[in-house]
Amino acid sequence: MWNPSEWQYRGEGNKHLVLFYSGCSTDLRGKVIRLQKLRSDSQAIADESLQDAQRYLETLEKVFAPLLGESYIQHMVSVELPHEFLVEAALMTHREKNFDRLSTHGQLCDDLLNGPVAVEIKPKWGFMPKVDGQKQKTCRFCMHSHLRGSHSHYCPIDLYSGDRGRIVKALSALTITPRNNFRVCMNEPFTADALHTLLAEIIMTDPILPNLANLQKSLDELDIERIWPMYEEHKDQLQHLSIDDWARAVNNFKNHSHRDDHIQRIMEYTLSMTFKDCSVMICIGTSVKVIDLDLKSVDNIDRWYELDQTIVQHAVKSGLSRQC
Repeated sequence: MWNPSEWQYRGEGNKHLVLFYSGCSTDLRGKVIRLQKLRSDSQAIADESLQDAQRYLETLEKVFAPLLGESYIQHMVSVELPHEFLVEAALMTHREKNFDRLSTHGQLCDDLLNGPVAVEIKPKWGFMPKVDGQKQKTCRFCMHSHLRGSHSHYCPIDLYSGDRGRIVKALSALTITPRNNFRVCMNEPFTADALHTLLAEIIMTDPILPNLANLQKSLDELDIERIWPMYEEHKDQLQHLSIDDWARAVNNFKNHSHRDDHIQRIMEYTLSMTFKDCSVMICIGTSVKVIDLDLKSVDNIDRWYELDQTIVQHAVKSGLSRQC
């Protein structure tokens, strides 16, 4: 079953290596395996990685599925892998090796790039926060691009707009400057114009982007400028949050309860940041899924606040006039 010669490289990030099955087994055909990279050979790290894998699957079930809906979640199962397979799999990395070994447990799931055309879009922030000044004029992505000196003309507000012309404009900009926000896998020939037209139709009819924008906005009603002081006051109470704590926060959010609870608001903001960095996988003719749902840590809030201030101050000082 786990013959490394029957698996091929699909892609990788800083934390995971992904392989797809190319053998003859009907049970594995159309599957990929997601393998966590470990930066240590210690057993303690290996045990922690297994807990992380289990936590990830539990988070999908208890935190993200209730917010997005089951149909948008990619179903995964945890599998234990033999040592020989992991040794060979580690050699398949296309990057300079940044890990010591692979976790003994991987996540097996459907290969979303297995159809005629699959497009992965990382749409980023789909709303303008209720904060006076630059943030009401220029969206976060465009301000951040300005800080980086990026020449991209992509604006997420166009993609989320619901207007066909603006959606096609956003897709065209992503095609020209994809960075890590746009990836296309085509097993059948499509011209760029035909692909943009087809994608725009799916985006116009499927509710996932409006739902994502609504979740981002509703979970981030206060903006980091008001969340950060709350975090500074309560950070000691936010250590070691369990999946049940996050599930409870989701339930409170859905029931519109605990609106004056600072801990609740901080957790909601962290969920919003996760949705601002996830990806939408559009498998034309088959499905639309939300991927990269790695729950952010509340410990990032100090860094998020500093980055927010840097981005906005640069936009103001440089006289950025872009209207999104």
